[in-house]
Amino acid sequence: MSANKSFLIMALSSLLYFSATFLAKKTMTEDDFYYWSVLLTISGISYSFCFFGSEQLFLRYGQLRSGQYYVPTNIIKIMIVSFVVYLVIFSLLTNIVLFRINDFWLTILVGLLSASCVFVYNLLRITKLFTASQLINNFWKAALFFAVLIANGSNVREILFATLLLCFLVAAIFLIKTLPKISFTKDLTDNLSSLFIGFALSLFVLVLMNNFDRFFIEMFFAKENFSNYVYLFSLLVMPFSIVSSYIGFKEVAMLKTCYIRTKFHKKVILIGCGLAVIFTLWFAVVKIFSVHLELNIKMSYFFPCIAIVVIKSIYSLYSSLFGLKATGKQIQVSNIISIIAVLLCVGCAYLFIKEPFLILYLVAAVWLIRVLLFGFLIRNLADYQIN
Repeated sequence: MSANKSFLIMALSSLLYFSATFLAKKTMTEDDFYYWSVLLTISGISYSFCFFGSEQLFLRYGQLRSGQYYVPTNIIKIMIVSFVVYLVIFSLLTNIVLFRINDFWLTILVGLLSASCVFVYNLLRITKLFTASQLINNFWKAALFFAVLIANGSNVREILFATLLLCFLVAAIFLIKTLPKISFTKDLTDNLSSLFIGFALSLFVLVLMNNFDRFFIEMFFAKENFSNYVYLFSLLVMPFSIVSSYIGFKEVAMLKTCYIRTKFHKKVILIGCGLAVIFTLWFAVVKIFSVHLELNIKMSYFFPCIAIVVIKSIYSLYSSLFGLKATGKQIQVSNIISIIAVLLCVGCAYLFIKEPFLILYLVAAVWLIRVLLFGFLIRNLADYQIN
């Protein structure tokens, strides 16, 4: 029953995310819709990178006993310092380098909201409170839907900011309520620096993989092209990315205690094929209603988009296993090769891509390389089961 509830919450959040983006496109001016597109982008970056990957140390070295989660004190210190450094760098880059907005308060608020939700989400999912973790991970998406609905094209930025502020207050309350679930233990004597750097670089690579296409379009095309690309990606791919995140969050709790290679591979095939069928139906629906969605969608978009959906769903499984069991050296190797792949794709985009949506093929290629790399590096991992 709990699994069904958490899945329904995830599905509802995907629907509201889709609806909010659709309403934004319908009701907002071009400048406000650009602001909305940037908000979605920086929210995704913050949710991925606000702790520089130190939450992986929180998952890896914490121990669950009788409903209480025991975490070494120095890991919590690393998470706090990481967030402060991230917030400063993120605010400067977002407002000065990456996007054409000048709203430091927005980026600070998004960072605070993201950190609160990510911390509570990870604590709840590792204690197998899946429904509660999905609520904290997705409630802000529902809030943004109602914000867009209420704004209806007027005072958009003010209403969005007020909504995010309210969401942060709610997330902070959740954070205060869940902190008693944590018990602090003595500092780890292990050398965490190598592993932390590996996780940080790994998530930095993940941010690049998720956003290099948007950064490229923002830098070399008009604001309208950026907004339209984010809109298309949000309608076609993003709902399935949310599904992939759900798959990963359920899998990490299971893989912490059990991994059987044959069963794992069967699950990879089942999920990949299942989402391929669902995406095909979804693409057909979006194509039929493309005029009403104000989206010029071409059949040529189908192939890179279905590849992205299937590959990212498979990646969510391998990423959960890789994050738990990979060595520091394996993480570093995967990061270096992934960065090279992203740089090569950016170079190809600069030289050959004249139409923004063609970059979808490069996005699919980057994720495919990442999945193959993870599979190769952990190919010799032995089965295990911890009672």
